[in-house]
Amino acid sequence: MLPSSPKGVFAVSAAALSALLITASTTDATQTFYLDFDTVIDGVDDGSFVPGVTPGIPPADEIYAYSPEQRSLIVEYLNSTIGLYDIVYVDGLPAIPGAGSVIQMNKGFGAGAEGIDFRNLDDDDGAGVNMVSIYKFLSIPPESLSIDDVAISTANTIGHESLHLMGARHHDAYGPIGTGIGTFPTDFTPVYPGPVGAPMTDIHFMSAHAGGSGFGAGLFTPKFVGERTAIKLEVAKPFSDAFVDAELGGNNAVPDAQFVDVDSGGFLMPYPPHPFPEPDRSTPGTTPAPEVPVELTGVAKVVTGSFDPGFLPDTYASDYYEFFGFAGEAWTFEVMSKILEGGDRYLDNADPAIIILDSATTLPVPYYTDPFGAGNDDDDDGELGASVIDLILPFTGFYTIEVLVAGPFYSGPPKSGMDGGSYELFMYTAETTTAVLGDFNIDGVLTIDDLDLLIAAFGSFDPFYELAGDPEVNDVDLLFWLEMLFGTVPGDANLDRKVDLLDLSALASFFGLAEAGWSGGDFNADGVTDLLDLSQLASAFGFDGSEPLIAPTPGIPEPSSLMPLGLLMLTRRRAQ
Repeated sequence: MLPSSPKGVFAVSAAALSALLITASTTDATQTFYLDFDTVIDGVDDGSFVPGVTPGIPPADEIYAYSPEQRSLIVEYLNSTIGLYDIVYVDGLPAIPGAGSVIQMNKGFGAGAEGIDFRNLDDDDGAGVNMVSIYKFLSIPPESLSIDDVAISTANTIGHESLHLMGARHHDAYGPIGTGIGTFPTDFTPVYPGPVGAPMTDIHFMSAHAGGSGFGAGLFTPKFVGERTAIKLEVAKPFSDAFVDAELGGNNAVPDAQFVDVDSGGFLMPYPPHPFPEPDRSTPGTTPAPEVPVELTGVAKVVTGSFDPGFLPDTYASDYYEFFGFAGEAWTFEVMSKILEGGDRYLDNADPAIIILDSATTLPVPYYTDPFGAGNDDDDDGELGASVIDLILPFTGFYTIEVLVAGPFYSGPPKSGMDGGSYELFMYTAETTTAVLGDFNIDGVLTIDDLDLLIAAFGSFDPFYELAGDPEVNDVDLLFWLEMLFGTVPGDANLDRKVDLLDLSALASFFGLAEAGWSGGDFNADGVTDLLDLSQLASAFGFDGSEPLIAPTPGIPEPSSLMPLGLLMLTRRRAQ
């Protein structure tokens, strides 16, 4: 058994890691993963088989004894990253067997999950992780690693395998969305005209490097959930039926294609959280809106279907689905069958392929497909299925997806039992947008116009205007906008970040009048400029705004504070 070593070669300090650790909520979790550090170390192996992982107790020199400090760090790191997507990691075993997924440390050789559990239909599947065998495979002496090296590499590997159990795949690390396919354009028929050569982003959990393969250095660097993985986690949430349609049948020809209402599967999520920056006070009367969590918004649909027998023996009819898209949108299409839950989801696994058809013509022609390469068969390191990543739609209109058995295209060894059967088609388009907190007229800067809109919403429960986290829009939100976002105080009528004679003159001009607004000295937003407003101005007189009254506190906003951001883009953005 290997003890933890105090010195390492990758220099990942606990202080650096601790900056990433934010406590995640354990309520309403989509999935709980239990981390079993003890079973094999105690010499008792449960004998469960994890595909890709040799069952049984590893040799003594491949068992690592995780310290309490490492275990705590691993759990906190996972909960502060993947945990932001309603997933919880717990040190230990579930009180009731089968009441959650178990990730077992020191299990077998390497690392592996039971399967790709797209949509998270099996919430008690599991995985095994043996980090010592991975270090040896990468020619890294385990004894040379610090306790922090081991902790972060273990956490990255756990995160990688657990996300497989939520439906994520290696090609989900290609990104960001819009950067295209990770293969050659000539692999597609016709030649793919869109973006190509997308890298496998090494800072995504689903990078193969995070799972212990590929280049060793990536195993020891912090990761986060990539955009494509985040979308799959959204689809995996409970009560996500809006994302799922069933094949209705009779869709075996282009004219009979089943329409897929992609807009019914709209989603929006904060992605990824960022701390609030300090307001920019360089320009009086305006400030660039602070960058707060980037939002990921788009539409996604899953269609569950199965192939019908063809007219000839051992043949199957294609299924056709139609959707409406807009020019310039980047769509990703993926069809899965045997890869789902290690082949256990369906009894009749299929070997599906995809062709995108151009419905603008009378006789649709193959638009983008990959009959011999990564897009149709055995893509992504043996993960069976087909995918077309970031297809940039050339025009606004209807498109047809043909899902077909890959057999006619396949040129490799025969695959008995993998022809027609059940499959799941997954399609989505998404974009990331820098959300603007407090910019209510959406012009990219914070001005008095935004302040007037906020005040006009007082007394409502409109989450678009809610800034401070309580349900009602009120003076607390006004103070938040002034001090936290703009960097000024009540009394600053002209928003030049000073309270001086100019502001006093503005108040005097409207004194005693109703509906004068902020610029007229109504600082408490009660509808009249009076002595109460004069008192606020007097209290702040001399403020010059060179330093914020309340310094913005860096940190990850709670979901309640992110709600107003999301409503900027509740619907899919269409061509204007």
